[in-house]
Order: sequence, then structure tokens, then C-alpha cells
Amino acid sequence: MSRDLAEVVGQDIPLQRVSRRRGGEYHGPCPKCGGTDRFVVSPAVGGYGLAWCRQCRWHGDTIQYLRDIHSMSFRAAKAALGLDTSIPTSVQIRKHRAERVALAAVKVRYRAWQREKLDTLTPEYRELLDQRDMEVIAYAQAHRCPDLHSDDEADYWAGQLAEAYQRLPNLEYALDILTYPQNEEARFGWWREEVQGG
Repeated sequence: MSRDLAEVVGQDIPLQRVSRRRGGEYHGPCPKCGGTDRFVVSPAVGGYGLAWCRQCRWHGDTIQYLRDIHSMSFRAAKAALGLDTSIPTSVQIRKHRAERVALAAVKVRYRAWQREKLDTLTPEYRELLDQRDMEVIAYAQAHRCPDLHSDDEADYWAGQLAEAYQRLPNLEYALDILTYPQNEEARFGWWREEVQGG
């Protein structure tokens, strides 16, 4: 049997594809409550897809679908999908627990690193914006009132301003990586680089 939720559900009820985005979205009658148009299947969500009914509120992945709609046990549903159904040994269980504990510890360190970076870079960014604003004013004054400022002073403020504008994009890029969820991969790569290099 296919692991694709749309194919599994499609063997029981007629599904109509309504979207091609991210693996597609399908609608059809609910096999649980019989509702005619409220059942939604998104095969690309999670590891085994996700289906839900807007009427009876049933929801689940391919395994849950087989359990609830076909009255299969968890093990039978896994077997039907060609997944491993062997009972784990005590060594495998201990190894899995150790991996979970280690992963949780890594996540804690990773999130702490992210907070620390934000705590460090945000004030630096704000300070640089303030500095840039002051330098813009000083540079403008030096050019508007040349009799009050020497050419050297105007050049100095121009240099300071150029330096601020050089540093700003790097800080903005770093804060963007640290802030937005879609940058998780880049953020994790940065963290690994710092941890391995440090």
C-alpha cells in the first residue's frame, strides 16, 4: 500500500484536487461522518500527510486514517504502509531515550545561543542607527555651513557615515537570520559554525 495519504484516501472516496501548492490539496466527502464537501487532504504536511474534516473535526495522518477508518491496530497500519513493526529491544529503547535527552540538551543550548546573539546584536544595531543619524546631521551641517567646518571635518564625517553604512547591512542580515522562522537552516548553520569553531 502507498504511504501517500491522498492515494490511500482516494481508494475509499473520490477526491478532487483543488490546489497544486506544496504537494497539493484535495477535497472530498468525509469517510467518517459522511459530510459531502468538508474533508481536506494535504499529503505533503508532516511525514505522512494530514487529513481533516471541517464538519466532524476528525483529523490525522495516514496511520491514523487506517486506524480510525479501517479499524486497524497501530501495528497493522504500519505494516500496511510497509513500515517496520518489530518490537524494539531494550538496547534500542535506551539508545532512543539517550538520543532524545541529547537532542533536548542541544535544543536548549541552540535557543540560548540565539537569544544571546539577539541580546548582543540588537543594541549594537540600535546604537549604529543612532550613530548614523547623528553622522548624517553632522555631515549635512558641514556641507551647508562650510565656513563653520573645515574640509577635513566634512571628510571625517563622510568617512564615519560610510563606515556606518558598511556595517549596517551585515547587522541587518544577522538579525534577519536570528529573527525569522524561514531562516532556521541558515541560523542552525551559523550556530554549528560558531560551536565547532569555538
